[in-house]
Amino acid sequence: MYSLEFIALKSLGNQIGVITDTMSSCIAAGLMDEMYELVEELQKEIDSLKHNTRADLSKIKEIQAKCGKALWLKMKNVKSVSELLELEVKPTDMIGFMYNSLRKDLVEMMDKPMEIRQFQGLLVGNTPTQAMLEESRLVFHAFAAGNNMLREVMDIKVALLKKAEAEFDTAKENGQQESIKIARKAIAKARAEVKVTEEKHKDQSSNLIGIVAAWGKGKTENRKQWAQAVHTIVCGGRGTGSILFHVFPQEAIDAIAGRTNGIRVSVAQNNVAGIVTVKDNIFYMDAFNGGKAEPLFRYDMQKRKLANAKVAAAVVC
Repeated sequence: MYSLEFIALKSLGNQIGVITDTMSSCIAAGLMDEMYELVEELQKEIDSLKHNTRADLSKIKEIQAKCGKALWLKMKNVKSVSELLELEVKPTDMIGFMYNSLRKDLVEMMDKPMEIRQFQGLLVGNTPTQAMLEESRLVFHAFAAGNNMLREVMDIKVALLKKAEAEFDTAKENGQQESIKIARKAIAKARAEVKVTEEKHKDQSSNLIGIVAAWGKGKTENRKQWAQAVHTIVCGGRGTGSILFHVFPQEAIDAIAGRTNGIRVSVAQNNVAGIVTVKDNIFYMDAFNGGKAEPLFRYDMQKRKLANAKVAAAVVC
């Protein structure tokens, strides 16, 4: 433990990951002799955490040139099943064959969930008022817009990472050493930004869920009517309806249990600091202690629709 800081610093920039990936590629290419040559180099890198030993980089590069890179190694960082593409694998690549064989089953098992519109009859018989429908529509669109903004930011970060990786592959194929160094730095920076954005979006998404949950918590009367109002609005869109389970989780579970003759269970709900109310397109947080309602944000559906229409017109032009 006394050497932890020293070992952590020495581990920065070591070749352990590169060597293990190259060993995997050797196995995929059927180059077992070369794979065992790398065992010694791997041990040198591991020992470098405590001693001044280093792997022979020229030997690693020579073996990399022979075996190439197993294509399935690129699948380590995928975020969705849609990114699992079918690969052309070498006859000796057993993992590649297993990947291609299982990939179709994975896509079928983990395909996109059914849209909530296919469950339109889940909540019926409660007759929500027009005012309920209008307020539910506003909350739903604000929730969707917030999630879309987060998704757009993440898409930009991921696109920059893919661009940096493509530039690195091109530079490596052409043997452009200076470009390889620049691309490596760009990849490291892009990956770090993706990671930071992911962590930031977890908090922001959690806050957004907390806001709509607090709105649902405030609907203490006619909750089934409110739940049906949200369900009716959501079924008009193309989403999966997650907001219904955030704002009225007990009512949603009870409805499912009623339709499937299942067991009604009590849903554990997250504690919220207060309740959220909506007035004149402004979302307010009302604390439980009776304090002054604090405005959170304003969401104007009409202005949003107008802005989206202008963007669409600009794209068409």
